Amino acid sequence: MLFVAGLKGKPASGTLADLDITAQTKLALEATKNVVEEAGFKMTDIVSVNVYLVDINEIDKMNEVYGKMMPDPKPTRVTVEVGHIRSGGRIEISCIAIKQ
Repeated sequence: MLFVAGLKGKPASGTLADLDITAQTKLALEATKNVVEEAGFKMTDIVSVNVYLVDINEIDKMNEVYGKMMPDPKPTRVTVEVGHIRSGGRIEISCIAIKQ
C-alpha cells in the first residue's frame, strides 16, 4: 500500500497563486503521478483520492482536468472545500494506492 498526502505541484516559474484551478489541478495530478510511479506503483493502482479545494465552485473546472488525467476505472473520490491551502494553492490531493 502507498499513502500519498498533500500534493499541490510546483510551477516551473512563478507561484501557485499566479495559476488558475485548471493549471493547479494539472500540476497536482502530475505530482501525484510522479510520487506514485517513483514508489513503484501505477496510477491504476490508486483506489481512493481526496481532493481539497479552496473554492468548491471550481469543481467543474477541476473535474474536467481530473477526468482527462486519471485513468479508468476512476478511483473513489471525496472532494471537500477547505478554508486555506498554503503557498497560494487552490487544490491539494491525497490518495491511497494498492498494488493489484
